[in-house]
Amino acid sequence: MFEAIFIFLFGYSILKIFSNPLWSAIVLMGYVLCEKTAFIYVPFNEKLLSIISTISFLSFLYYKVISPKGVQIRLDSILKGLLIYIIYLSISSFITFFFDETRNWFWTYAQSFFLVFIVSHSIKTYDELKLLMKWLIIFGFFSASAFIFNSGSMIFETEMEKSNLYGRLFLILAIFCFTFYIEPSNKNHIKYIYLLLLLFFTFCILLTGSRTSLLIYIALGIYFFVQNRRLNISLLFLVLIFLSALFFLLPEDFVVKVISTFDDSTFEGGSGDTEFNSFKKNIRLLMWEASITMLNDGNCLFGIGVCNFKYLMPRYLPFIGLQASHPHNTYVSVLVESGIVGLSIFLYFIYKGFVYFRSYRYLSSNSYTIYLEGLFISFIVFLIGGLTKHDHYEKLLFLFLGIASAIYKININSKNT
Repeated sequence: MFEAIFIFLFGYSILKIFSNPLWSAIVLMGYVLCEKTAFIYVPFNEKLLSIISTISFLSFLYYKVISPKGVQIRLDSILKGLLIYIIYLSISSFITFFFDETRNWFWTYAQSFFLVFIVSHSIKTYDELKLLMKWLIIFGFFSASAFIFNSGSMIFETEMEKSNLYGRLFLILAIFCFTFYIEPSNKNHIKYIYLLLLLFFTFCILLTGSRTSLLIYIALGIYFFVQNRRLNISLLFLVLIFLSALFFLLPEDFVVKVISTFDDSTFEGGSGDTEFNSFKKNIRLLMWEASITMLNDGNCLFGIGVCNFKYLMPRYLPFIGLQASHPHNTYVSVLVESGIVGLSIFLYFIYKGFVYFRSYRYLSSNSYTIYLEGLFISFIVFLIGGLTKHDHYEKLLFLFLGIASAIYKININSKNT
């Protein structure tokens, strides 16, 4: 059943690319959602991304070269910063070269640049941004449903693999659903659909057991409640009733697991001759401290080299072995791999993405601010989530940077017209 659904969704989206380049962004982001949660049902599996990328590139060439309207190519600060970062890594990787996998990083970042470029040049209006959000909800609903269906009862017995990332995906989709729920122009029956979807993605967040996502979800609930009490107080009570019902309906072991996930785990070091292996502390804190020491032992300016973390970490935390390929923190990961220079460039284009998203506050018209605020808050979720998750190899972060770049171009065009 789900195979047929995804064949239809991706087939329909790919065909639409030829009539509107916006669908390049929709199908790329839809693929990333399904890649993480419903990969077993995705047609062509990993080859699908190559198919989508090729068709998106051909579509872009058509609208740029053949179409009389054309598409004006603009390398804004995000694209320039990302390009400089790739060039910098190309140079610094030879200076800090340790292992063969360092050579394989280029495809990851080249693909990220392509994703940002295509998305930023595919979305031309705020209406298209709204349509993008709706289709992400559609893809997200079926990808989450497929994962739950495939996992069966086992989903209550073990945490989802990569739960931090899944929690972030579902949290963003919940934000989108809430955005459409509070949209003034939506009719009541449409609002109820988005309300049910909001509750569904809330349930999915709980399934992941992601502490960061749960805490951000609670913080966002407080934020929206303070913004508009009259509108949100009924929704707040509904969510509380929904969570209370889940408390009694879900398996007891699963409820205990979700509650106990906030009791942060610790690791007591075993044998070994490093200072990090002789005391009891949270495993993430251990990796962050070891990462800084690793950087100091290497080259603070240029880092240890991309993809080298997992090979060097056993020298500092022998009990981890090769199991940890990153320090579970985006910013620490960028710092230790590419040094102070690399982190500075990375933070620059992340900052520009923040500025572009936040520009909705300066719009003279309020008709689109509700959607732009939803996108802005979703990007903030990425920035906060990066404190406990490794994001700079994840496609979805760069796809959101592409959206930020598109917002910048839309604002520039609106000022010129």
